[in-house]
Amino acid sequence: MTEEEPYFEFVTLDIYNDTETEIYYIFVSPADSNMYGVDLLDEVTTILPGDYLSLLIPIGEGNVDYDVMAVDEYNDTYSFTYTISLDYGTEQEVLIEMGDMD
Repeated sequence: MTEEEPYFEFVTLDIYNDTETEIYYIFVSPADSNMYGVDLLDEVTTILPGDYLSLLIPIGEGNVDYDVMAVDEYNDTYSFTYTISLDYGTEQEVLIEMGDMD
């Protein structure tokens, strides 16, 4: 703990579904974590092909790697690591692509 407040800004991350299948689950967590955490979609929300999910992510100075895992309607998984940096601006986008399938 320090007496100074931490410095951070918010980055809007748009995660696009660039596959031909509907995404039912999506997990985003810092890459240094051993777990993906909770599904960011509720029980009725999905990401259709060509659609996206917007997340607001706090970031301090420097780069932060995030692991992204999506699960489609056939239970296929797509995973990759994305680096969020203020050098890329406060609005960033990433694609879930067929090449990300595990």
